[in-house]
Amino acid sequence: MSNARPIVVQKSRLAEISEAGFRAHWAAFFIPTVAIVTAPVLLGATGPLARLGVEAAIALAVVVWAISSQPRPVVALWPIAAAAVISLQLVPLPDNALSLLAPVSAAAWKISHMGLGHIWGCITVDPAATAAGIRRLVLAAAMLAVVASLDRTSTNRWMLCAALAACCIVIWALGIIFPFDKSLVLLGFIDCTGPIEAEFWKTPLVPPIATNGSGNLAWVNVAGQRYSTATWIAADGFGPYIYSNHFAGAMCLTLPILLAVWLQLSKGRLPDIVRRGVAVILCAAALWTVGILATSRAGGAAI
Repeated sequence: MSNARPIVVQKSRLAEISEAGFRAHWAAFFIPTVAIVTAPVLLGATGPLARLGVEAAIALAVVVWAISSQPRPVVALWPIAAAAVISLQLVPLPDNALSLLAPVSAAAWKISHMGLGHIWGCITVDPAATAAGIRRLVLAAAMLAVVASLDRTSTNRWMLCAALAACCIVIWALGIIFPFDKSLVLLGFIDCTGPIEAEFWKTPLVPPIATNGSGNLAWVNVAGQRYSTATWIAADGFGPYIYSNHFAGAMCLTLPILLAVWLQLSKGRLPDIVRRGVAVILCAAALWTVGILATSRAGGAAI
């Protein structure tokens, strides 16, 4: 009996570890699944807080997946290796080394630090933007690794496809309910107008990533002073997206999954002519929504 007890305890402990790993595995799966559906509601994941929320969800899913996977997947090292290589752009280098590796960046650093003589600088001239780009690239690569690992089972594949199909329905429905509003009110309550009354559809305050991404130089009068600044086109929002082309892109990415799920679920249950007819109708409706309602020529062509 004395020899049997440690074995029983060990088996019980292994069962607990296995159960914990199973829960973590499903947590790693459900986090991105839920994020897929909810992200479009958060200003299409284009607003700063929305992007932060989506990136945090991805990072959490990746960490949980890496901890719960047994054995540790080698593919998890790929994003880390990629980040390490790309991050060399952020390493401060002495003037001689910087001029040898990146003469354009060296010249830009010298111009921005005029009169300081020898300086240290990075290969990138915008370290903050480069760091943000590296973070998003690593998260995207890590998410691909997570999905590639989790969709080895048919149940997971179906749930991921169902989440993407639901995402398409959510985006599409919000676009129909909240089409382009000339007053630049997004989702019925988010005001995207700029502070200049004469040109309310432009804003010098919001960065390009949170606008249509296009603008021009203009003169702005503030407290009796005249300033030259870039005024970005505030929005032509459609559904949950600040930019109608982003709505079109989301439809192009998710509509094929919705069609695939429909064709697979209806296989053997409905006549082929009905199944394919519904798919054609869905494509035509999506084309009308993107090309006519959202007035996205590129999106319409893509569909």
